[in-house]
Formats: sequence, structure tokens, C-alpha cells
Amino acid sequence: CLKTRGFRLEDTHLTDGRRISRLLSLLTLATVWGLLAGQIAARRTPPKIKKHGRL
Repeated sequence: CLKTRGFRLEDTHLTDGRRISRLLSLLTLATVWGLLAGQIAARRTPPKIKKHGRL
């Protein structure tokens, strides 16, 4: 996920380990926040299941 789909860690040219760690920590927090927000939204208004049984 970090090498393809738009984000290439090498292109940041970061060499300081602390800054790389901070960047990855922020990415992790953003991912977890997005997943939790999606779960809350799905509980509030569950997605409609279509006739073929899929979302």
C-alpha cells in the first residue's frame, strides 16, 4: 500500500528515522480513524443488500 497506489515512501526523501516513524504513525492513526468512522456509519445506516445478495 505504501509503494503503489500513489504513495511512494522513497519519494519523500526522508532519512531521519524519527521522522519516518512519525509519518508512519500518522498514517496508521488516519487508517484506524477511517476504519472506525466507516464502521460507525455502517451501524447507523446499514448498507442495502441487493437482490443478488451483494452490497
